[in-house]
Amino acid sequence: MASTTYQVNIGISEATLTALANSGFYLYGFKAVSSSDQAARPLVWLQTPNCAQTTIVAWSNEFEAFISDSTVNSNDEIIVGTSVAILLGQTWQVESSAGGPVFADGSQAGISILNQTSQPLACGISEKLNGSALQVCASPLNGNGLSVIVPLDKLILLFSTISVPAGSVIDGAFSLSGPGAYTSAILVDLTDDAYRSVNFDINEGWNWGGYAWARQISSNSSVVPYLIHNPSSH
Repeated sequence: MASTTYQVNIGISEATLTALANSGFYLYGFKAVSSSDQAARPLVWLQTPNCAQTTIVAWSNEFEAFISDSTVNSNDEIIVGTSVAILLGQTWQVESSAGGPVFADGSQAGISILNQTSQPLACGISEKLNGSALQVCASPLNGNGLSVIVPLDKLILLFSTISVPAGSVIDGAFSLSGPGAYTSAILVDLTDDAYRSVNFDINEGWNWGGYAWARQISSNSSVVPYLIHNPSSH
């Protein structure tokens, strides 16, 4: 199956770029998934201090599944132990810390990770960003347990002065790891169109023309409900 390339263009004025640089802001990006596991958490997918007047965030729907010995607690960095390329509808059968085979017998829209050991792990999926598979989410995976994760074509973008590496667990509000400055966020839905264009102003916030495919989120709101969708609640 051919992959799809997605792209969000962020227009930023010269005055806003200067203000962001003077305060030391980073651009953050988070991908959304569907999972009924209440312990699942989003991870920092994109983190960069480098922005331009047209900042491009581009990725493809090429996935990896991973397991880890890390804990899924707020601000923890998930260190990938073993990973494997995987397609929607496939199941990764984890037989040891080295992983195991991939079978085409999973949930059609999701990525399934089956732990056939008695060792509790963390697991999750990664998605290709600028050619590199970067972690999107993580959740506990009990011994002899199964985790099914459905990636969604939704992205949250925001700026913060806190420096947190990609792969870090995000919980609660945008308080990534301590005191700092935060902007409002924008939730962009690319389900119906793989290309979107938005603008950001340091005082006005985000602008996308008022279309239904995006919404602005207050800087003190929790990111988790927007990034971990519980299918039973829809």
